[in-house]
Amino acid sequence: MTTDADSRDTSLNGLKPVFDALSDGILVIRADRSIAHANPAFARLWRVPGELLDFRNDFALINHVLSQLAEPSAFIHEVERLYSSLDASADELVFKDGRLFSRRSVSMALPGEQPSRVWIFTDITETPAPGDRAEPAKKAGLFGGIFKH
Repeated sequence: MTTDADSRDTSLNGLKPVFDALSDGILVIRADRSIAHANPAFARLWRVPGELLDFRNDFALINHVLSQLAEPSAFIHEVERLYSSLDASADELVFKDGRLFSRRSVSMALPGEQPSRVWIFTDITETPAPGDRAEPAKKAGLFGGIFKH
């Protein structure tokens, strides 16, 4: 017997190998706020233990990552805003330990589902000085760097 969860996983299966091959951290969240997929780069970049990803709960994952950020309230505000919209977004996240990530997000429709949200994270910590950097997330485009080797 095929369950709703099985059919949802099947619709995403073709993209998982692509996501897993990327150096950018990719997180796909379903409309019900369950984790559809997190690639290995996401877990590495965000220092997420495997058992937390196995839990498949976005709320638990957010609680884990908030403690790493310099501005957790701004982070959660943008997350919540995007979960209630189909907007695309690009910004930067500053970490307490000095890391800097580009965060991009788009909605993605999977067959038979409400739109999911795809989050794309790139560590841009070692980029040129701020004067030489004109908003890397915008300069590179929404998916800039996602298909780099």
